[in-house]
Amino acid sequence: MDTREEYRKKVEAQLNEWKEKIELLETKAVHVTAETKAQLTREIDELLQKKEVLKKKWSELQKSSGDEWESLKGGMDRASAELKSALDKVASHFRK
Repeated sequence: MDTREEYRKKVEAQLNEWKEKIELLETKAVHVTAETKAQLTREIDELLQKKEVLKKKWSELQKSSGDEWESLKGGMDRASAELKSALDKVASHFRK
């Protein structure tokens, strides 16, 4: 099991990586067809919503302690998985 500090470092690194990927995808979305752009815009909006949920959970986790921290960590992990899935979905448009 990760210690609190190890987990904090791991999540912060992941959040920074995802932030950079999202910015790159937004830049790439400018150069696609109108139809693809409409779909990407919806998917990027969903991605950004999931990012906001994750940021909120991250803030709650950082303020927590003890048993509450363990409970919130599970929610953080689920939100991270959802954000990663949404990010992969958007990125798949550029791998074709």
